[in-house]
Amino acid sequence: SIDGKKIRLTGFMHPSSSARASYFILVKDNQQCCFGPGAYPYHNVRVQMEEGKKAEFTTRPITVEGEFRVEPWLGPDGDVWAVFYLTAESAR
Repeated sequence: SIDGKKIRLTGFMHPSSSARASYFILVKDNQQCCFGPGAYPYHNVRVQMEEGKKAEFTTRPITVEGEFRVEPWLGPDGDVWAVFYLTAESAR
């Protein structure tokens, strides 16, 4: 199992209202992903940057590195919107 291990993932930042984010959703593609109701929970990774760190928003692929966990996240509709969580030490 990779739960609790340090890993590196590459994907796309889900658009947010912030140019510099300490928290964002990483999605597998940039085809205006089906994030939210109806999305596959295993296509989304919640990324929390380590304290004091931020990631610059980009429409290009981004690679994040940090501790990976399986941690289901419920959306406001009560459905699971993501099952993966990453505490990132870097995002580039």
